Amino acid sequence: MSAPRGLLARGILARLRCGLLGLALAAGAAGAEPAAGAKALLWEVKSATHSVYVFGSMHVARSDFYPLPKAVEDAYRQADELVVEVDISDLAKVSRSIPLLTYAPPDSLDKHVSPQVWKQLEAVSSRSRQDVDALKSLRPATLASALVVGALSEHGYDPQAGVDLHFLASAHADAKRVIELESAEFQAGVLAGLTDDEGDAMLRETLEETQSGELLTNADRLASAWKAGDDEAIGRLLREANKDAASKKIFSKLFDERNPAMADKIAALASGPEHALIVIGAGHLAGQNNVLDLLKAKGLQVRRLP
Repeated sequence: MSAPRGLLARGILARLRCGLLGLALAAGAAGAEPAAGAKALLWEVKSATHSVYVFGSMHVARSDFYPLPKAVEDAYRQADELVVEVDISDLAKVSRSIPLLTYAPPDSLDKHVSPQVWKQLEAVSSRSRQDVDALKSLRPATLASALVVGALSEHGYDPQAGVDLHFLASAHADAKRVIELESAEFQAGVLAGLTDDEGDAMLRETLEETQSGELLTNADRLASAWKAGDDEAIGRLLREANKDAASKKIFSKLFDERNPAMADKIAALASGPEHALIVIGAGHLAGQNNVLDLLKAKGLQVRRLP
C-alpha cells in the first residue's frame, strides 16, 4: 500500500479513537487553558508485585499543546516500554485496514445511507466543488472520519500532532519496545461492523455538527476538560453525546465492548516484569464502565498521580 493510503487510514483510526460520536477529543483549543492546580489524566496501577502508568490521551491535537505535563513525560522516561491502542506510526501495517474501511464495487455508499443523508452529501459536495461520486467507495463511518478531521484541521487540529504519535516517535527514537492493545484491523473492524442504520446516524450527526459549528464547540469543551484533568467532565460530555438509541449503540461498541479487553491486557502488564507507560484515549478512562473501574474490580490498586 502507498504512504497516502496509510495516512488516510491513520486519520480514520484517529477519528475512531476520538469517539466517532461527533465529539473529537481534541486538545489545545484557544482559550482552553488548564485551571490552576490542574492534574494530568495520569494514574498508577499496581498489582501485588508490579505497577504501570496509565495516561489518558488526546488523539487529535495542536502544536501548541506541547510540552506535555512534566509528570507525564517523567512517566515515559521511567518506562521500559510504551503501550498504545494501535501503533499508527507503522503505515504499512495500518494500510492493511483499508479494505475494511471501504466498499468494493459494485457496492457503494449510496446503497447504505438514507436518501436524506445522501442529499446532504450532494449539497456538501456541491458547496466544496467536489464530485459526490468520489465518496461512494467510503463506508459511512469512514466518511464521517474524513469530515471531522477535515473540519478540525481548519482550526489547527491535526492527528499528526496527537499524543499517541508524540510518544510513538519518542519510543522508536529511544528504542523502547512498543506494545499494541488492539490492532488497526480490529479498530477498522469496529467501523465495518456498524449496521447501516448506525452508520447512517453517525454520518447524519457528523454532517449536522460540522455544518452547525457544534463539532468545534464540543472539541473545545473536551479540550478544556482534558487540560484541567477533569475526567468527570469528560464522562459527562460523552454521556451528552448519546442523544438517541443509535448513538447509544455506537457508544457501546466503541467503549463498553472494548474496555474489558483493554483492562484485561493492562492487568496482565501490571503483573509483568517491565515498567510500562500505557497511553489510551481519555474517553476509555471516564464515565461508566471505564477501564480504571474495571481494573479496580479486578483487585488492582489504582491511584491518581499529582
